[in-house]
Parts: sequence; C-alpha cells; structure tokens
Amino acid sequence: MLVWKETLLEKGGPVSLLSETKDPAFWQKAWDEVIHTSFNARRRKDVSMLDFWNRYAGRMACQTQEQHTANRVKKVLAWLSGQGVEIRGKEILDIGAGTGNFTLPFLEQGGRVTALEPAKAVMEKLVAEVEKRHFRHIKYLYTPWEKIDPHASGMAGSFDLVFASLVPGIRNTETLEHMITASRKWCFLCAFAGKRTSTARDELWQILMEETMPLPEHEIIVPLNYLYASGYTPSLEVWNEAWVEERSGAETVEALCDYFHNFLAITPAVEQIISAYVEKRLVNGLFREPYKARLGMIVWSVDSRWHP
Repeated sequence: MLVWKETLLEKGGPVSLLSETKDPAFWQKAWDEVIHTSFNARRRKDVSMLDFWNRYAGRMACQTQEQHTANRVKKVLAWLSGQGVEIRGKEILDIGAGTGNFTLPFLEQGGRVTALEPAKAVMEKLVAEVEKRHFRHIKYLYTPWEKIDPHASGMAGSFDLVFASLVPGIRNTETLEHMITASRKWCFLCAFAGKRTSTARDELWQILMEETMPLPEHEIIVPLNYLYASGYTPSLEVWNEAWVEERSGAETVEALCDYFHNFLAITPAVEQIISAYVEKRLVNGLFREPYKARLGMIVWSVDSRWHP
C-alpha cells in the first residue's frame, strides 16, 4: 500500500490518490496485495485447510460455549437489530457456519437458516447440536463458498441476510460480490481490524519462521472501502476484545503443533522447540494465554447502491 501511495503521489499528488481510491479496482488490487503479504500466504501448498478445520472441530465446539464467544455473538446480534436487520421468519445464509456460533442463535430467533460449512467434522458438530435442540428450519450446504456461483446454483436473490463472520470463504472481491448476488436485502461481514494477538503463536512464529507474524488476510478496511467505492452504503462498527484461555501443557503443545503444521513440517526438532516453550511457561500444569483482537463488522443493503 505504501508503494502505491508513493507512486500515486508521483503521478499527481493527493488529488490523484483520492481519485484512485474512489475506484473499486484500487481496493480489488489492495485486497490481492493483502492476501499475498498475509500470514496465510505462507501456508504450505501440500496441506489442506479443510483437514485442519476437521481436526479443530472439537476445540471449535468448545469455543462456541465460551463466554467471550457468547459476548461477541450478543454484540453482533444487537448491532444487526439496531441496523434494522430482522431475523424472525427471514431466510439467512450463514457462510462458514462452523459449529453454530450464529446459526443456533438465528434459529432461536425464528430465522430460517442455510448453514454453509465445508469441513465435514465441523458440520457434524453443528448437526448434532441442531438435532439436540430440535430446530427445524435449517438446511445444510457442505461446500466451500468460493466454489459457488450464485447464478448457476439458483441462489441469486434467495436470502434476506447473507452472513459471514471471521471466515476464510470471503477472500476477494469475487466472493464478496457473490454474497451480494445471493442476497435480496442485507449482507453482513465481520473480519479483523488489525492484528489478532496470540502470545504463543506470535512468539513461536518469530522463533520458527524468523520473522514477525504478518497481518491476517481478512482485514475489514479493504471490503469496507471496496463497497463504498462501488456505491453501497455500509455501516461499520469496530471494537476490541480480550480474553484468556487455559489448557494443559499437552493440549497446548498439540494445538500449537497442529497450527504450525499449516506452515512448516513438524519435525522432532520443531516439536521440541514448541514443547520447551510451553513447558517453560506452565503454572500448576496449565498454560495460560492472553488473546487480544480488534474486530470490525459491516452491514449493507444490496438495494441501496448509489448510481450517479
């Protein structure tokens, strides 16, 4: 981004820069750059992210029950209501539904949900919880969002709310535009608004990768400005979260090895580095880790696009 700004200033100064940022193509290019410089660009090409999410399904289900997750869900739902987004009786597409952070509350509020989740083990956790609670108005879609063409699949204009919160499926302007195509009224997107701090991952990334952990590829400022430049009227809310997780040493080592497996081979030497890092920081057999995140959420009406 800095390189572009310098180039634009050389072309004609701030006026030229402002003109460029009003063009959706500027933000499309910005999104591509964010992806190519993010930590996700370091992922191993021979490792499937679906395999990771399937292994993570149990921990994900536990996180659904944690207080900081419940607080986030409550905040998002209250904000949506304040923006005039109705749930009861509405058709909702939950992209990257996971184990039900939002799918379950949508059902509780009387929504009719299509839960899209490509990870089989994760979907199984969601289905089990839905059946346990005897919810009826739900459909399941077991496929990655980036592989769906809303027009070809018959999804175009099918949903009152297309919802995506902290999911990898919305990864570029094409997948964002597909959200708009699938909606007949509202779209919602939540992503990071800066770096998510995880002490263990950050410090081990520096040790193992010999660099500071880059920013995530899911940065709210880019889709926000793309939508604005495209003529939509997105509403934005940004907030900070902080929480602490406690796990046994063995669970922590397993989770960290599983995470870094996405970026490098977990050789005995690498596992020893991770084990030693965790062992050194155990207190009464537990590893206590603080997390911080700055999040942003946007909601926009697909029929509010401005055409000059």
